[in-house]
Amino acid sequence: MAYMKDAFVNVKPYKTGWCIQVKLLHSWKQHTSYGGRSLEMILAGTKIHCSCKNDHMFRVERDLPLGVWHLITNFLLTNATGQYRPTNHAYKMSIIGDSKIKDSDFHCDDMFFSFASFEDVGNRSIKSHFLIVIGQVESLKDVQTVQVKQNNMKKVEFRLRDTKGETIACCLWGKYAEQIESHVQEANDPNMILVIRFAKIRFYQGEVQITNAFDASLVLINPDLPEVVTFKSM
Repeated sequence: MAYMKDAFVNVKPYKTGWCIQVKLLHSWKQHTSYGGRSLEMILAGTKIHCSCKNDHMFRVERDLPLGVWHLITNFLLTNATGQYRPTNHAYKMSIIGDSKIKDSDFHCDDMFFSFASFEDVGNRSIKSHFLIVIGQVESLKDVQTVQVKQNNMKKVEFRLRDTKGETIACCLWGKYAEQIESHVQEANDPNMILVIRFAKIRFYQGEVQITNAFDASLVLINPDLPEVVTFKSM
């Protein structure tokens, strides 16, 4: 099957017998009272949210490694709903018992980044609740441990600056705050460049703020990416 960037354009919910070519960009596990334990994924060609229940989790993790193109056949599509959707795709994809994951000989290193403008975030013109942002850390505060639902959780606040000099408030929680804390301790680098994938917009004390979306976000510190090289040169 030849790869097309709009591979999902003809895929509709009325049948399951599709065959698409995708690359896993990011995954996380979650547990809900109504759905139980599941593996949540973002797949590219066209970025789409994909989910599989606990029964299929082992084989999906085994057969669909990060960053490698595969063919997936026989899957379920439903309308994507809810306020906090990790992609703008109209549908959500689900791996089912009949789904097959096969190797593909296609190769493309595209990370499918589409960075949000801080100006657009600040003036609230962006409609999506999940963003990809890149910026340099400024005004990094000490990591704090606070009580959240009677549990201790770390948080760290700072501002991110883009290449135009625009800044935006950021607050990272839990493992993401620990990630920043470890980097600063090891590298003494308080002005690191961050790429935050699946960041969430919230409003705190009258100000727009970027934060992580529970465990769905991905924080990259000084990643070896062309976009970071370009950022440093500007």
